[in-house]
This record gives sequence, C-alpha cells and structure tokens, in this order.
Amino acid sequence: MRRILLRAKKNVLLTAQALAGACRQVFDRQADLTLVEGAGGWCVPLNDQELLSDVAIVLRLPVVLVVGMRLGCINHRCSAAARFAADGLQLAGWVANHVDPDMGRQAENLATLRQLIQAPCLGVVPRLARLTQQLWQPILRCRHCSDATSGVGPFAHLCLNDGET
Repeated sequence: MRRILLRAKKNVLLTAQALAGACRQVFDRQADLTLVEGAGGWCVPLNDQELLSDVAIVLRLPVVLVVGMRLGCINHRCSAAARFAADGLQLAGWVANHVDPDMGRQAENLATLRQLIQAPCLGVVPRLARLTQQLWQPILRCRHCSDATSGVGPFAHLCLNDGET
C-alpha cells in the first residue's frame, strides 16, 4: 500500500478532508484574495483513494489552469479542461507559463490556446532566469515560515506577510 506523507514535525497521512479543513481555516481569515495552489498536478495522489483534485472538489473552488508553454501544451490544456468539467468545477482563467526557451511557434501556440480556452487569459509569464539561493534566502528567514521551511527546500512554503520577517 502506497502512502504519501507530509513531513513536517511528524508524519501525517494526507487526505482531501484534512487539506480542505486547513484551507477553510485560511478562508476564515477573510483576506481580499486567497489562492490555493496544487503541487504537481490535478491527478497527484494524496493517498490510496484520493487525488489532489479532490481538495478542490470538496471546497468547490474555481480553477486557474497554468499551461506550461512547451510541446504538448495544447493537448495538456484540452485534457485538463475536460477533467475540470468532469469534476464539476469552473475554469475561472488560465496563465501561460513560458517554460521551454527552445519551443518553436510559441506565439502561434499561445494564439491557439486563446481561441480554445473559454476562460480569460490572466497572464503570460515570460521565461525567467534561474532562481538562485541569493534570491530565495530571505524567504527562509521569515519568522512566520522558519518551521515550515526547515529541511524541505526553498519552494515548500512562501510567506506573503506584508514584507514582515
């Protein structure tokens, strides 16, 4: 039996209900905007019976699709949009992320995606330089995040506490 565990201070079996509960606690803070980001994709397993998508389904969240601009991105978009619809969720918008600097016909692929996706394009992220330790080190020093990021790398938790450290 395969189990996916979140390693923080102890091993915790991930479930859609547990993650949804944690999200609801954040929602209760009534921020102007709360973004729940999935890690790894719609069909990433949480445990033997549930997928990451089950969290969005339980919470009835609208979905923002991030399309990695590379070979296969149009197929990925079609497959993802079909899955969102089958799961009964609304596609609220999408973002094009230019991940492959060598992708041919980027402009044409972007134009095709704009025609195919019946939701607003929320942005186009250009190819960015590699993120270095110098750029992410201040995030790890955040007093709000020190426990969350201990030993799990720079991208496990990003804190947006109004610039407080």
